[in-house]
Amino acid sequence: ITEEQATAAKLQGGDILLRLGKPDEARASLEKITDSAAPAILQRARVLRARSYQEEKRWQEAALMYKEALADSRAALEDASLA
Repeated sequence: ITEEQATAAKLQGGDILLRLGKPDEARASLEKITDSAAPAILQRARVLRARSYQEEKRWQEAALMYKEALADSRAALEDASLA
């Protein structure tokens, strides 16, 4: 398995865990995606983490993740309304 495949699996796993209502486990998976990942994957991981915090009304953490996503110019946000 390549690093790119492992990173994609972490992203998909985090997304699935969020859908299953397991935000802590999802964030643990998503946090393993490092800055060396493809920009689009890193961007998606940040947005998923931000949304998970937002759903729990953890506004500071959500804002921090959204700010990180907005600050990274290597990939466009999938949801332009976040800007």
